[in-house]
Amino acid sequence: MPSRWLAAGRSPTGVLPVEPVILRFPSNFPLLAPKISLRMDFDRSHPHITPGSADKPPVPCLIEGRISEFMQVAGFVGVVNQISEWLNHAAEGSLIKPEQGWEPVRRDDVPHFIAADANFLRGKADGTERHHYIPFVYARWKLNDEEMVDGWLSKETTPISEKLVPRFFSEEAHNKHFSTGFSIALLVTPGKLPNGAMKQVGTYLPETVSTIAELRVRAEEYGCANALAGGLLHLSKSLAASGIRNYRFPIPIILMAARPYNLIGYSSPIELVPYIIMGNARKILPDDEKTAVIPTGLLDALTPELLRRLSGVNESGHSQPWTLFGAGSLGSHIALSMGRMGDAPGTIVDRDILSPHNAARYALVPTNYPSSLMNNKAVALQEAIGDLKQQPSILTNDIQIILSTPDLRRQAIPKDTWAIVDTTGSLTVRDKLLSEASGIKARVIEGGLYGSGAAAILTIEGPDHNPSVGDLVGTTYELARHNTQLKAALFPDRAAHQRWNIGQGCGSLTMALPDATVSLFSSSMALAIADLRRDGLPSDGGQLLLGLRDGIQVQWRAVSVPPVKIVAADDGMPWTIRVSDKVDKAIAAEVAQHPKEETGGFIMGRISEASGTIFVTGLLPAPEDSTRSAGKFELGKKGVRKAIEAYSTSSGGSLYCLGTWHSHLAPSGPSSLDRLTASIIERGRIAPSALLIHTPIGYRALVTGET
Repeated sequence: MPSRWLAAGRSPTGVLPVEPVILRFPSNFPLLAPKISLRMDFDRSHPHITPGSADKPPVPCLIEGRISEFMQVAGFVGVVNQISEWLNHAAEGSLIKPEQGWEPVRRDDVPHFIAADANFLRGKADGTERHHYIPFVYARWKLNDEEMVDGWLSKETTPISEKLVPRFFSEEAHNKHFSTGFSIALLVTPGKLPNGAMKQVGTYLPETVSTIAELRVRAEEYGCANALAGGLLHLSKSLAASGIRNYRFPIPIILMAARPYNLIGYSSPIELVPYIIMGNARKILPDDEKTAVIPTGLLDALTPELLRRLSGVNESGHSQPWTLFGAGSLGSHIALSMGRMGDAPGTIVDRDILSPHNAARYALVPTNYPSSLMNNKAVALQEAIGDLKQQPSILTNDIQIILSTPDLRRQAIPKDTWAIVDTTGSLTVRDKLLSEASGIKARVIEGGLYGSGAAAILTIEGPDHNPSVGDLVGTTYELARHNTQLKAALFPDRAAHQRWNIGQGCGSLTMALPDATVSLFSSSMALAIADLRRDGLPSDGGQLLLGLRDGIQVQWRAVSVPPVKIVAADDGMPWTIRVSDKVDKAIAAEVAQHPKEETGGFIMGRISEASGTIFVTGLLPAPEDSTRSAGKFELGKKGVRKAIEAYSTSSGGSLYCLGTWHSHLAPSGPSSLDRLTASIIERGRIAPSALLIHTPIGYRALVTGET
């Protein structure tokens, strides 16, 4: 201590130069830590003192958590050092600091707990001293002769009168140890001082309240004694006149205190200090002023804000909702993971029914079997998310119909939708999204599992659907050509989807894999989506996230995909050719090597006939017997068939020859020779073929065949 404190015999906060500390060692020490207490007359107004009766020695709160667990890490010496540190800070008056926040009155080892929306309660502190009644739902049980009450406060206040009381008071005994019921909580708020400011309580008052008389004193110190007295009196008269049966019930009482600065971890200086009394209809205070008052723990009610806070994400949430297509195994896992982060989908779209076999790997657990099964998946997922206090809307129509019907599409994808997360695994849904892209502002994020859980892919479209999910899938197939593990997952030797018996004469075409595998991938996808929600969608292209599993390990790889070149077919043909950035650069490099003559080759990729789109993802060089000149390029034939087959085989047949490309030295469109070539190709090929022309000012194209 400083010399002037030593001369005074104590610090300004009342701490002595030598403080006696009592340690009571349990029989199983060192497994459990000793009980620690201070001298009886130690000033109890210090923060970090655990609740306790004034006739027992004060107990310091040394750490956040259990002291026995701390001792197993730091040893007994660590406990002694912590006592010394605590006393040093107590002497300095620095156990609590404004920059840290105000420490609420300790609620250690209390028997009762109340869950409530703290923001709702704090919102009642408007500078007027008054009382409020709030409906209270509770469970009460006895354990080893100790009675415990846990309950939930409503998010609304209610008037109370002798006529209204029967609505709010009832109890049902389930057995001699457990009962549930309804009651009323009393919330009292502090008033303003004569100068108009709300009364602030800047002195830390440790919890010593044990009777109504002591509670009234504490309420006086907080500035809400009149509200407490008035609230108890009116409730007492209403109960006595109501005529309800006389039984013993809990009544929560919540005092409010305005602190000089915000509470630790909160953005409000209003502290809620809860208690419970046990009263009855005839006499709300059975022992008058000696009626027992029990300090009670206050838990934040389950709200999206609480979920976001505990998930470490933005507590204020996101302004734009997102839509989920598919409430199946992957979709339900992602939706509930996001829901536990306080960011569940705003809309869920799925027409299918939840069957018993879905319980094998859906995140939905049948809670009220059988009614929770044989229900729409979207409804079941909506109910599960509802338990997380979030309320998505649902559509149970076919997605094809929804996307084709303007009114339904607006319901499924509201104007402010952040993105569509498609987990249906349906190629027709993907193609429908591609064909309707011009009318959908929201980007598409597609997630899927492949190869019986060997791989997972998450695709994120770029701005204005460029690259689109179709472009990103094509890029994935190109990557698989050079990655054996990815290729095996995407294009397995036998179909990953098989028919499995799920009942007599009934089967399901699905991928058999354990829920743990779905969870392994879905958790990463949910984190990726959460990161995108926080940081924003890609602004300069799209992105691929590829996850490859090796036992219990998953290796994720992020691939940025630049925008594609979009070419409309000449002559009004209803086709669009999308040229990947990689192909565009390769064509430019080839043209640069032949600046004074036309050159060309074969284009590879895939076709979506439903959306009228040709995705150019790769090239094959011109055969060695090709001829180049300033006025014409002629493709040779040597080794063409073998090269095309090898390319297609390397992609599991997912990529194939789309046609040819060649360059023009001048910015001209298709020549008569080009059109003749296209007509010859059309006669010899059933599928549409593209003739892509590179010019100094961009691409032109001809497409043979019809959609």
